[in-house]
Amino acid sequence: MVVGAQEIGAGLYFERDDPRITRLGRFLRRYSLDEAPQLWNVLAGDESLVGPRAMVPEIAEKLDPDQELRHRVRPGITGLAQISGRN
Repeated sequence: MVVGAQEIGAGLYFERDDPRITRLGRFLRRYSLDEAPQLWNVLAGDESLVGPRAMVPEIAEKLDPDQELRHRVRPGITGLAQISGRN
């Protein structure tokens, strides 16, 4: 996405011809490769392969204590929610 993406367009959601998505980003999404750059985060130790997805701070602030505990671990590329809903 482009710098300042949250202030442009539909906020957290994206539209078909969203101006916030770069040409490279559009290509990666089209061929389901949009998660591939996160492998760099795994190699750097910032993320794990399996774990809860990282949350937007505005959403994380609204979690109840049980949900908050689940998100104290290192975020991951994939988790139960992602593999359960894949078409």
